[in-house]
Amino acid sequence: FLGVVGVVNFSLSAGIISANGNASRLSFLPAALCLVLMAFSPSLIALFWMVPPVVIGAVLLYIMSLQLATGFLVALGERTFGFPDALVISIPVMLSVLVSFLPQAVVAAFPPLLVPIAGNGFVIGTLAVLLLEHVLLRPKRPARRHGADVSVD
Repeated sequence: FLGVVGVVNFSLSAGIISANGNASRLSFLPAALCLVLMAFSPSLIALFWMVPPVVIGAVLLYIMSLQLATGFLVALGERTFGFPDALVISIPVMLSVLVSFLPQAVVAAFPPLLVPIAGNGFVIGTLAVLLLEHVLLRPKRPARRHGADVSVD
C-alpha cells in the first residue's frame, strides 16, 4: 500500500567517498534528514523529477568511474600507479559499456558516417583512453629554461 523500504546498496560507497573526499558517516546525516523531510512535500519531489535524465546519467557515470578507479587502487596498491592512471582506465571502460548498451534507436539517430565509430563501444573506449592519456591527464613536465639542458663541469 505505502511501498517498501528500498534496497540499501553500499557498493557505490567507495565511489562517493572518492568523489567528495569524505569518509565520515556523520556528513551524510544532514543529507538523509533533508531527504526524509522532502519526502513529505510533493512539490519538492516534483522538483527532483525535473532533473534531466542526461544529468542523472552523467553523475552515475562519474560515480561508477570513481568506484572502478578506487577498486583498481585497492587491488593493485597506490605504489603501482596513481589515481589519474586509474581514471584513465576506468572512465573509458564505463564509456565503452555505456555505448555497448545503447538502444538501437539511439544508434540509428546518429549520422550514418558516425555509426561505425560512435556506435562501437570498443572504438569509443579506445578514443577515450587516447584523449585522457595524451590530452587531458597528460603528466606535466617541468618547464625548461633556455640553456637549462647544458651542463658545465
